[in-house]
Amino acid sequence: YHVIHILRVIEKNNDRQRTNNRFNARTLDIDLLLYDDLILENEDIKIPRDEIIKYAFVLLPLAEIAPTLKHPITGKSYAELWQTFDKKGQILKKVNF
Repeated sequence: YHVIHILRVIEKNNDRQRTNNRFNARTLDIDLLLYDDLILENEDIKIPRDEIIKYAFVLLPLAEIAPTLKHPITGKSYAELWQTFDKKGQILKKVNF
């Protein structure tokens, strides 16, 4: 789980403060969503992350950059998952950098 350690070090180096509240503001939040077609769950990590099919802000970018890639559990492509995703209640706003 060397990758997870590296991601946490990057977050810490950017002043990320870990608290018990999962939904507070963060300076940086790096998550490992997928790793090929690996399905893994233990106390440290879950791959693929549940957030992929729960949140529009996670699924839409995957559908845009890898539309034909298939979710390892559902077997559906990210484009298919986005097409059938219930977009009501999850408003996305484009951010210009």
